[in-house]
Amino acid sequence: MPYLRQKNFQGGLSDSENTGVEGSFYEGVGVNIHGKPGMATVNQKLTKESGTTVTDFVKSSVQGTNGITYFFGDTGRIYSRSADGTYTLAYTRSSNDAILSACEYDGYLYYTTAAHLHRKPLPGLGDWSDHQGDWGIFTNGDTKYHPMIVNGLYLYVGDGRAMATVDDLGNFTANGIYGGSTFTSLPHGFRARCLYNYDTDILIGSVVDETINKARVFRWDGTSSTYDSTDEIGEPGIQAFVPIDNSVFAICGNRGNMYFYDGKSLREPPAKRLRGNYSSTDFIEVHPDAVDGFDGLAMIGVSRSAGEPILHGVYSIGRYDKNYPLALNLEYLISTNSRTSVEIGVIKAVGQNMFVSWKDWNDPGSLTYGIDKIDWTTKYASAYLITRDLSGDRLVPKTFNRYICSFKDCGGDASLKLSYIKNYGTATSLASYSRTATDENYIIADQHIDTGNLQIKVEWETTGNSAMAVEEIAIEWNPKKPK
Repeated sequence: MPYLRQKNFQGGLSDSENTGVEGSFYEGVGVNIHGKPGMATVNQKLTKESGTTVTDFVKSSVQGTNGITYFFGDTGRIYSRSADGTYTLAYTRSSNDAILSACEYDGYLYYTTAAHLHRKPLPGLGDWSDHQGDWGIFTNGDTKYHPMIVNGLYLYVGDGRAMATVDDLGNFTANGIYGGSTFTSLPHGFRARCLYNYDTDILIGSVVDETINKARVFRWDGTSSTYDSTDEIGEPGIQAFVPIDNSVFAICGNRGNMYFYDGKSLREPPAKRLRGNYSSTDFIEVHPDAVDGFDGLAMIGVSRSAGEPILHGVYSIGRYDKNYPLALNLEYLISTNSRTSVEIGVIKAVGQNMFVSWKDWNDPGSLTYGIDKIDWTTKYASAYLITRDLSGDRLVPKTFNRYICSFKDCGGDASLKLSYIKNYGTATSLASYSRTATDENYIIADQHIDTGNLQIKVEWETTGNSAMAVEEIAIEWNPKKPK
């Protein structure tokens, strides 16, 4: 009997139900495609670590050299996490104004609000008596973005069209370098949203307005009076920079388009795209600090902006090594298991751990907030994968008869569940038809289905830290008999 198969999952999320790179699948949540090449298994879960301490949306973080990780909220709260995982509300601004960015530089913890740069000497945890509020005054006072980055001897802070700096002698300059060049500002209308260290230079990702399809990336050496080069793209803003393959992608606009930056220009068309059902009322956002590298992959927090065009969570872009395709994958959902109406403010890798801050809009009565950490003792319990269309030649009418999922048994009482999706409809369980061929490590389901196209859904049923590793999905078919 002829079979149609999927036996490689390293392509990640496909471009549609019908097409994608080799080894891609239509949809997946919580699936680990890089850990064991040629197999699909399950990621660890995210568990809320912050308890009831965090009560606003964290959009910036700093891994302090004093062993403390700091998180900064959008109502003026600063939280500290000690090495043992204890969270403390370290400081609250009396004005409750939003903290827009943060960075450690030259022995100080710096953070911004709309009009001011503030700082506190490190080390220190409970004592904030040496906190220096309103330490620097911005020229433009951007109310949404003050991206920060350390490059060479300076701390750089975006402020609308201006680039403020702090030098290693503690001098603040509202635009340019202390005792040196004054930065001539970005062109009128453009404002700095995100920064990135590119070789010895700085990339400035800009936005005009989220409703105006015009954005530029500027390359600046950090000391000259003006930027060295610029390139414009017809997208509503550069949302974040993603380090990838010794270079950088720019996430542009609110439809998940990622463009490769070649040192001077953003290459078109997009190098990668987060597939979604976008429209004038359905689009996404990636906050500037919701990007970080972890376990050799670039992690991207995809957030609610308007509507629900795509599942919200922590996506990855990367590959096992250079011999595999560059793949997108939805690695993690936040600890509430919500996959829509979620915002992710920060992704922060600290040593062998990764932290994710979030805001969940799903409770009609109130918003909920938290900071999650990877739980190394428990697999994610709701992982699933949906194949692309496995129908082969659509001109040949078919009856599908048998559905086989081969696996590697990883111990425990973990199991798998199979369903089928006929003609892009809803998943229908094959569980009542299933049996296990123990010697072959197969799950087999028998059912006659006449259809134009067919997808298979695999759901993992985990136990603790155990989950099956799926090797192959195959379906047996016969030419459909005429009636």
